[in-house]
Amino acid sequence: MPTKKVIALEHNKLLLNNELSSFNIKELKEQCKSLGIKKYFKCNKVELIKLIETKLEETKQEETKLEETKQEET
Repeated sequence: MPTKKVIALEHNKLLLNNELSSFNIKELKEQCKSLGIKKYFKCNKVELIKLIETKLEETKQEETKLEETKQEET
């Protein structure tokens, strides 16, 4: 049975995907650029959305690791 955290994460992914789907390709490419994503120039809309979701998930995981490290130090 999935935990509340997993359910919330899946729900947030759906919300993010819906929000990103409303953007046009130019806006998605601007998001990629602002997030420091590379090699997005030839991607279609679905690929751009996947790149952004992946980058945001990686960033979230890094932040979680930093928080856990800080908590362990105290």
